[in-house]
Amino acid sequence: MKSEARALFDWLLTPRQALEWQPQEWERALRILRANDMLATFAGLFEPGDLEQLSEYARRHLHSAVTYYQRQKHQVHHEVELLHELMAGAGCHPVFLKGAGYVLAEDSNHRGRLMSDIDVMVDKSELRRAELALLNSGWKAKEVTDYDDRYYRQWSHELPPFVHPERGTTLDLHHTVLPPITGRRIETVTLFDNTVQTDSGYTIFNLKFRLLHCIIHLFFNEDYEKACRDVWDIHCLAEQFSQPELMEFIALSQQLGFGTEVCFALRLRQYLLGTEYCDQASETLNRQLRGREWMVKRVIAPAVMPTHPLVDTFGTRIAKSLMYLRGHWVKMPLRILLPHAATKSYRALVSSVMGKYHYES
Repeated sequence: MKSEARALFDWLLTPRQALEWQPQEWERALRILRANDMLATFAGLFEPGDLEQLSEYARRHLHSAVTYYQRQKHQVHHEVELLHELMAGAGCHPVFLKGAGYVLAEDSNHRGRLMSDIDVMVDKSELRRAELALLNSGWKAKEVTDYDDRYYRQWSHELPPFVHPERGTTLDLHHTVLPPITGRRIETVTLFDNTVQTDSGYTIFNLKFRLLHCIIHLFFNEDYEKACRDVWDIHCLAEQFSQPELMEFIALSQQLGFGTEVCFALRLRQYLLGTEYCDQASETLNRQLRGREWMVKRVIAPAVMPTHPLVDTFGTRIAKSLMYLRGHWVKMPLRILLPHAATKSYRALVSSVMGKYHYES
């Protein structure tokens, strides 16, 4: 078994290698996979006959992870049904994003994929109606400070999270896929023009926009603690494209202004997962990333490695920190980022001295 952090991607690509693992290798892998919410994903890659060849110790852990995932998947379907009915009753047209979208589309990456919340997007003109519908049906807005509430409503692409106190579900209500404060956007009409309906009548992004949104989420995010899961999402979604379709996707991303991020993601897939592209795609990546290949290999790739004391290195910690800073940098212009960071730091300091409820008094 490889000791490097990138071994996780080898496990996902060739799970049958685990049939030869010794107990100490299983213990190591289970710890790393569980810490990165990838254990059920790994379990879902085995054939039933392969699972029977594993030790009782390994089977017990994998079965537990799959049981938890199946329960969550059932809950996602239940929540989607309730939310769809609620939003439709309020005159809103919800689009289910990210994890919920993968489940509804039955993308290969949905098998074993755990979710911390459900993401729903409505047109901005419907946002207030959707918010009131949630509040009037038992959902509670997460308590945030007045400052954070203004941040969400003025600068973010979503409202403060909602929680259902009885079911324990967390919901993120979006009105677009990227914070407006970034200065980059995809027109609302374009987003809704690239949706499809599932057989059950729920609305999700089409495959190209599911992949594009996944890539945007990775590169406009500051938290890289579990980014290896995003890389696997990208890989599984991109696997569904033929080479001509992949070229169309690259062209679409360039047209929308996200060509660099898409090329970063496709090169990352090539670098970490050994993906091969046609000559035309390879030439496009080489051209788009000329002078920036080092960014993929020296910063992005180490940043998306799994996080765990067994595999953390000085290099991966530095890379994750750099991407954390980059995430804030690309989200906000400097004239807003600096005052925002100063305000958040000051308020955190005051709260640590006066108590976390100081700003609620």
